[in-house]
Amino acid sequence: MKRRIAVWVMILCLVPLGSWAESTEDAIFEVTCSKDGVEEFMAAFALTWPNGIVQKKADNCYDVTPADVARETDIRVFKFSDSGASYAYVDGAVYDLCESFGGYGFLNAMPWDYDQDGQMDLLTASSWGSGIHRTEIAVFNRAKKTSEVIYSTLYEADPQVDLIVCADMGPSDSGRGVSLRQVQILGWEEPDFAHLCYRIMGEYQPTLPMALYEAAWDAGAAAHLLGTWYGEMEDYGIRMGISMTFSADGTVSLRMIDPVSCLYEEGGAAQFRVDGENLTLITNGESVTAPFTFTDEGLVLAIYGMEDMSFRRLSGEELAWLESLQPKYRPGDISQVTVDYGVSERFTPEQMDAAITVIKNEFLTWYGCKLHSISYASDERSASEYRYYAGAERRKTGKNYVDGIVFMSSFHSAAEDEEYPGSGLNPDYEYTGYSWILLQTEEGQWELITWGY
Repeated sequence: MKRRIAVWVMILCLVPLGSWAESTEDAIFEVTCSKDGVEEFMAAFALTWPNGIVQKKADNCYDVTPADVARETDIRVFKFSDSGASYAYVDGAVYDLCESFGGYGFLNAMPWDYDQDGQMDLLTASSWGSGIHRTEIAVFNRAKKTSEVIYSTLYEADPQVDLIVCADMGPSDSGRGVSLRQVQILGWEEPDFAHLCYRIMGEYQPTLPMALYEAAWDAGAAAHLLGTWYGEMEDYGIRMGISMTFSADGTVSLRMIDPVSCLYEEGGAAQFRVDGENLTLITNGESVTAPFTFTDEGLVLAIYGMEDMSFRRLSGEELAWLESLQPKYRPGDISQVTVDYGVSERFTPEQMDAAITVIKNEFLTWYGCKLHSISYASDERSASEYRYYAGAERRKTGKNYVDGIVFMSSFHSAAEDEEYPGSGLNPDYEYTGYSWILLQTEEGQWELITWGY
């Protein structure tokens, strides 16, 4: 598994326990479906993903724009019944709207001036299930033409609930006339993801509020956070230390180290906001809010799956010690790797070499591991993974990805006494068929998205 996301798994997945109140309603609602504008949408769709996208058929495409959205905005929502893939159509162009793989895709939406710029944006509810079925509430920004997730049931104790967004239908967490309703998806004819119907089960109250607006900056509370805090925890038999450095410019730097041997470190950064006793961390287009308190021991945060975790403020001497830490394992060995370019009509060897360089640079951080081979997977696999990952990454980064490429590899992990703690790799093990997936930006740069099995 990815080692560099370990910090985010612990910090960003905060303790949640949503609940819902039973509904007295027994009405059944159907998603609005029509063929209006499909031909125009399909023409624009064909121009948006010219590089490797599977041809979508107009027969499976429907306009599923809710009536109030059609009245108050110029944004239209189109959905493919065979896959659940859903898109926003505005200003003659097509944009990603929400995930759909493993779920129902788009469920409903309501008009919402999210950034208060005078233009109606779109507040959407959708479901998908890459590993765990969950609902995501997102905002499609009319001006920026991007979609940002502001709440996910993934952070709840039971993520496998389906939700819709409603206006003026009961109390609102945000105080701005929005509530969530839990729904039951009723009998549907697979694989028709467009003609859905559902029954409202009751109002759903998430533990952590939706980030319906940028969290306010509480200068007084933020001042107490500034500086470096350090805490320790033990998970899967591995003792880990986490340091958080809050800066006055609104950024927080995180590092994870082995507090016993000091033999490794990982890090990352995020934006933070403080509103009263709530701390909001913002990274990759997503935000997570958690309450924090100060005690005699220091700072207390709630970490997902664990009891509240305590952090103490580091002294000057301890800060110097933290800054002196350097990884002591030898870097990954790429000196004898062999490359197989295979047969491709999509990429030249030069394009592949550029992507392989990115993989090699990552592998250099895999302390004690030795890379044996890298081989091109296939044009078909590359096209498939591009379709799967491009939309989600575009929403996170705001970048337009024009292609994707997949390589397979073999390598040997470090011996047990040299294993990088927390790497997730089996010690002294020969890995084969290990994949690397990269996406290419409009500027021609390759970005490593994920790796593994």
